[in-house]
Amino acid sequence: MEDIIQFAKNTLQFDSTGHDFYHVQRVANLAVKLYKQDNLEMTPYDEKMLLIRGLLHDTVDDKIVKNVDKQWDIIQALPTFNKLNKKDKYQIREDIEWMSYSKNLVKKHTLSCYGQYVQDADRIDALGAIGIARAFAYGGRRGQPIYDPSIEVKSSVTKEDYRNKTMSTIHHFEDKLLHLVELMNTKAGKILAEERTEIMKQYLTQFVHEWNVE
Repeated sequence: MEDIIQFAKNTLQFDSTGHDFYHVQRVANLAVKLYKQDNLEMTPYDEKMLLIRGLLHDTVDDKIVKNVDKQWDIIQALPTFNKLNKKDKYQIREDIEWMSYSKNLVKKHTLSCYGQYVQDADRIDALGAIGIARAFAYGGRRGQPIYDPSIEVKSSVTKEDYRNKTMSTIHHFEDKLLHLVELMNTKAGKILAEERTEIMKQYLTQFVHEWNVE
């Protein structure tokens, strides 16, 4: 597993959008935690499948890396990945390729059990105190204003709509983040997502008070 960890570190070490190595590390560990909460036992194989998906999921994201196909070629040559059977390799790639929020706007893709826990963990990391910090890091990197009440945001229909529309970071909360709780796949994921969503709602209430100088 050390080779996969190092690959993730090398790929994401200079990221400043909230998709750095510490993000994928949290997602991997949280996926394991959620799986343990929902299941009576977890085998070493279960843990391995969750960790691999969690650590790799952003190393092949086209908003992070320029050449996704090249990234997959490198991953397939990593000893830990290369030793997996053909079925596991295929399912890991399928889960990662269809995990992102934007790729599920037109049609929701059903992931494997392991993929669902990692997808929940990834979305939960966009919520709560960490989620607030990541939202502003991503917005700042993209040149978005903190808030602009003159911007009218329309719902995203496609991946292109979601990636390219004009918005502020505060608008992003209402456009996406506050609705992630509705998309949870797992019991444990939904419970934690609800808790972290409340933290964001409290933050937004305070933000509005301060914005309006109340």
